This record gives sequence, C-alpha cells and structure tokens, in this order.
Amino acid sequence: MNFSEYVSILEIIEDLKSEATSCAVIVEGKRDEEGLKAIGVEAEFFRVKGEIGTTILEICERVRENYKCAIIFVDIDRAGKAVAKKLRHYLSQMGVVTVERYRLNLLSKLETEQVENVPVRIRRLTEIFYRLD
Repeated sequence: MNFSEYVSILEIIEDLKSEATSCAVIVEGKRDEEGLKAIGVEAEFFRVKGEIGTTILEICERVRENYKCAIIFVDIDRAGKAVAKKLRHYLSQMGVVTVERYRLNLLSKLETEQVENVPVRIRRLTEIFYRLD
C-alpha cells in the first residue's frame, strides 16, 4: 500500500463519520460497534447479534422509527453478506435508504472481512507511514 491509498482510507473514514451523524449504523455485534467507535464514528448503533429476542426485522423497524437512512456496516464474509441482504431488503421495503459503500470500500482496502479488525489495521498503517525515528 502506498501513501495515497492510506490517505484514501482516511478520507473514507472521515466521510463515514460525517454521514453517521444523521444515519443509523447497523453492525453485527458489540466488537464491531467498538471497532467503529475506536476510529471515531459517533452514531446510534444497532446490533443484529447479541440482543436476545430481537430479530433483524425488529431492528429494521426500530431504525425506521427514527432514521431515513441506515449505514450497513457488517462483515463481508458469507454470514455478513447474508445479514446485509436481509437488512437491505427490509429497510428498502420500509422506505429507509441503505448505505453500504463505506463497509465495502474500507474493508476491501484494509484487506479484511471483519469490521472489528478495522482499528488495528488503521493503527498499523499509521505506524508505517508516520514512524518516528
């Protein structure tokens, strides 16, 4: 990775942080939420997993009550893709705009499928490009 690609990642994060102020952010679990918070994302988070007795449909209904848009930020592994598909389906039926570009761009550029790995990958890149001698 070169420095301009690193800068591109930082720009994606800044855009995510900005858009998250007016959208719900949907993640799979607590570690994903903590990972996004660690990179400075301040938003109302909705977790698909870890809330006993809550279905994806119920989460989408809660999102719809207060938001016109939702940033889907789940893993890009097989399970995450299935969750994203359900979220997209339900939310679009409810008139909520879904945003996935951040997850797709950021996770692919950081070469990870897991949201929880984002802060570690960014920290490593920062250390590489800003080493103090």
